[in-house]
Amino acid sequence: CPTVARNAERDWSDTDYRVGAEFKASDDTLLYASYTTGFRSGNFNSRAAAVAITTPADPEQVKSAEVGLKTTFADGRARVNLAAFQTRYNDIQRIAQGTLPDGTITQTLLNAGRAEIAGVEIEGTFLVTDALQLDTSLGWLDPTFKDFRGIDANRDGVINAADLEAAKNLRFDRVPDVTAAIAATWTLPLNAFGGEWSLRGSWSYRSDFDTDVANNPELAQDDYALIDASLNFRRDDWRVSLFGRNLTNEWWVDVKSISQNFQAFGGMPRMYG
Repeated sequence: CPTVARNAERDWSDTDYRVGAEFKASDDTLLYASYTTGFRSGNFNSRAAAVAITTPADPEQVKSAEVGLKTTFADGRARVNLAAFQTRYNDIQRIAQGTLPDGTITQTLLNAGRAEIAGVEIEGTFLVTDALQLDTSLGWLDPTFKDFRGIDANRDGVINAADLEAAKNLRFDRVPDVTAAIAATWTLPLNAFGGEWSLRGSWSYRSDFDTDVANNPELAQDDYALIDASLNFRRDDWRVSLFGRNLTNEWWVDVKSISQNFQAFGGMPRMYG
């Protein structure tokens, strides 16, 4: 709405808390649990094409429980951290693409309803030799909408009761189910120069995900993996590096959209320096 100005103001407040407990089972093993609440402030729709849908949306509330383990073994040469968590959202905020009565496509900001995310994360660091270190991580997420209002989930052109059930099958946008990474760092001291060389290579992976709330198949992102590497020399307070990122020049994007045209952008291409 480029010719209409609106002045509006809303106030929100919230009190949140975190409760945690730790148990040191041994000098090398720590168990913990926590319960946390939080919120995301209410907000106005900054890209509305009509005054009526500047909203604002109400705050998003979240409650999260987590249990985990941190342990070191093999004489301190190995460390593994494990965490499992569940997060519940009420009045979750979501940005969707809608259509005005005159056919104008516009962004809408919704308090979509309720959602849950369950997940497990594990990460490890292993000193294979005095010169070689491996860093690994693996994550799994299971996000689910329990209640999602105000969206044409079955894409039949209307928003009605049928969409409430269809919305429960929607995937979270930009949230891959699986993430994984592994990196190796080889370090070589050079006593003659008073410094050290290190060579590092890494591989990271994200499973496929949807880039939009409505899970339009045309806007989905396939799974992809990125390979990075660097060669470093460090001496005292100085470090010189030669690095490369996304060495295989993998094609991936952060955002896709369809309005009067198709857009796909983001995703850093191969870069070195």
